[in-house]
Amino acid sequence: MFCPNCGRQIPDDANICPYCGFQLRTIPRYR
Repeated sequence: MFCPNCGRQIPDDANICPYCGFQLRTIPRYR
């Protein structure tokens, strides 16, 4: 997939972009 912030290709399972540090997914909150 591609980072929406910097546009570089990153692994599909990445939580943050390794190039710009953009957080792609939020950490789920447990009740």
